[in-house]
Amino acid sequence: MLTLCAALAFVFSLAPCQADAQMVALIHASGSGEVNKVSELVERGVNIEGVALDGWTPLTNASSNGQLDVVKFLLSHGAHIDRGTGDIPEKGVTPLFLAAFNDHVDVVQFLISKGGHLKLDPVLKESFISRVNSFKNPALAELVKSALDGDLKTENYPTKSP
Repeated sequence: MLTLCAALAFVFSLAPCQADAQMVALIHASGSGEVNKVSELVERGVNIEGVALDGWTPLTNASSNGQLDVVKFLLSHGAHIDRGTGDIPEKGVTPLFLAAFNDHVDVVQFLISKGGHLKLDPVLKESFISRVNSFKNPALAELVKSALDGDLKTENYPTKSP
């Protein structure tokens, strides 16, 4: 018979060491924009950098879902702005990438203002460039282009003409 913890670990793909109900609640509340719940859980000592098996953190979930108030809260309480998803956090997609990919302009603006980076690896370059060029919001496309790192320069992929 499965315990509640094991069942939650399976449903939410959490690593066993992180598979407690409070961690599941923090990741869920972050993506749902429940700032009061996020605050309550963090005050109880739930790890703000807790990681699901797929490498997602409360900040990556909040950023991906456009939850600006939660993003602000998490960063103000020590969440790492550029921690990527996946097995190797330095190589996974960052909160800024997730916010941009999902068209969350306010979150993109905020993360850029706080020093967030895209940190794209070669595998993601082409799909992300294509995505940026398809943005219906030209302001968002320009914001994202301004944040591109290293070898990804704005002049390498102009925005589509309207």
